[in-house]
Amino acid sequence: MHKVTSFLGFGVIVLDFSNKEAQIKNNRRKQEGISRVKTGMLSLARWSKKRKFAQNLKNDWK
Repeated sequence: MHKVTSFLGFGVIVLDFSNKEAQIKNNRRKQEGISRVKTGMLSLARWSKKRKFAQNLKNDWK
């Protein structure tokens, strides 16, 4: 009986660890997505004819 419970405990630890890894990967993906949006907005702002509008966008993202 003791062997079974220790094995189950080990399984739970492994599952918890893999869940954490998945969360970390998802967070990284979110961060990459946010930075991509930021650079996209900045390049849009650069090409924008209205310089003031571009400056406001850049200041918003700081």
